[in-house]
Amino acid sequence: MSDFLNQRYSKARKIHKCEFCGKEILKGEKYSYESGVYDGDFYTRKLCLECYDMMNTFCCENNENEFSWDWIEDWICEKYCYGCPNKDDCELIPKQCEIVRGEFGASGC
Repeated sequence: MSDFLNQRYSKARKIHKCEFCGKEILKGEKYSYESGVYDGDFYTRKLCLECYDMMNTFCCENNENEFSWDWIEDWICEKYCYGCPNKDDCELIPKQCEIVRGEFGASGC
């Protein structure tokens, strides 16, 4: 259970790596920076804006306050990949697919 969470948008002063998709967040790009305590352990995470929106949209659409990255990955597959005409030839991880990523930004719900 989350004891507290702080989230803000920052502009990268150096290269970071998105915790969810692994994409490099380049110097000058906006990203989501979160810190908090979960089950008594302090954590921080940096997410590119598309992945932050994926997480936020998943939580809003599923009325979840907590999540796992696997749940979000499964949700993305169900929502976007199974109906994709390229699914049989696709070698991409859904969270890295530009078609899927194009559905997200920093809009939230």
